[in-house]
Amino acid sequence: MITIISALSKNNVIGWKNKLPWNIKSEMQHFLSITKNKNVLFGFNTFKNLPKIYSHWKIIVLTKKHQDSLLLKQKNIFVTDNINQIINKYQNSKEDLYICGGSQIYKQFLNYAHCLILSIIDKNYIGDAFFPKINYDQFQLIKIKKYQLFQVKYYLKKSIK
Repeated sequence: MITIISALSKNNVIGWKNKLPWNIKSEMQHFLSITKNKNVLFGFNTFKNLPKIYSHWKIIVLTKKHQDSLLLKQKNIFVTDNINQIINKYQNSKEDLYICGGSQIYKQFLNYAHCLILSIIDKNYIGDAFFPKINYDQFQLIKIKKYQLFQVKYYLKKSIK
């Protein structure tokens, strides 16, 4: 099953100069609690700007340009440029894959996602990376969890009849 997980501001910003434009510890803890010891997928730029906590995940890096990077030569990191291989493996699988960004990665996987877990930060931010537009008619909101500085919205894709 493919799940998109992201934090975004009220104005859909997800990044500024390859970093999060906010520093909200409780939101990062939420992200880690969901993805710890799971399969996660990042684009190269998002991956290279992560805190160095790679042992918490089984990582897939989707990249066409950076497959020779020394950063990617670790035992729990799989590098590929084949999005179809990933979709075919996880789309109808009981094994979960969490899509963790950046914006182009979200855009490529949005039509294949079974679930969305979106942390909506309660402010607008200046940014240069944005979460793609979602057709919310395709998803059902199943839960909202409120925190002090953000809320998490959980969506499931509606059945196709």
